[in-house]
Amino acid sequence: MRRNHTDLLRHHRDRTVREGIRTTRHSLAGCVDCHADPQTRSVVGRNAAGRAGFCAGCHSYVAVQLDCFDCHATQPAAGVAAAGARR
Repeated sequence: MRRNHTDLLRHHRDRTVREGIRTTRHSLAGCVDCHADPQTRSVVGRNAAGRAGFCAGCHSYVAVQLDCFDCHATQPAAGVAAAGARR
């Protein structure tokens, strides 16, 4: 997953945007729901202990710009992933 996650994200983006498949499996919101820090409820930034968020930590380590969240929410919204699962 670490090596190929950008390919997976692009594949899911294409399925969602081009093919109209809007399920939790193809949702970035689903990733955020599971990987958000329990304290900050975010995948970026730092928590009170100074630990980087799930996405921010790896991106910082490998010196890669994290631009997904220029458009996407860094925190799970109540009911968003659940709404996609019903479709």
